Amino acid sequence: MILRQLREKNGWMFADYEATYRYGWNFVLKAAQYIIDADFMDDLQRVATADIAGDKDKEWLEEVRSAGNKLADCPNVSAEQGVLIVSGLSRIMGCPMQIMFYNQTDHVCLTTPKKEMFAEDNDVFTKYMDSIEINVYKTL
Repeated sequence: MILRQLREKNGWMFADYEATYRYGWNFVLKAAQYIIDADFMDDLQRVATADIAGDKDKEWLEEVRSAGNKLADCPNVSAEQGVLIVSGLSRIMGCPMQIMFYNQTDHVCLTTPKKEMFAEDNDVFTKYMDSIEINVYKTL
């Protein structure tokens, strides 16, 4: 993924990434599930969807937890929508993160309070996002 824009708001960094290809809901679900399984695990703090970008989010964390943190087993999450948001405490990065996937686009937004981890010589978040994209494309 390519980091296209980095901005700060109220102490949080917003990193806008461009995926290699435009993606659909199947990619979104697999990418979010990969993040939950490989990183957030028991520290999953939020799962939300929206019909379109900018619309009011619908929260599904309790439904996802009831399904053993499996997004595909949650009808309200697995049904195609415009946006999927997952948040949690990253074991890998050692900080809170939120990742927003925008269906039928190539846009992903990562938010975190860890500004120093976006240093030009060591942009570890871009490497993190690359690993997600590569691992998901291996399963499609």
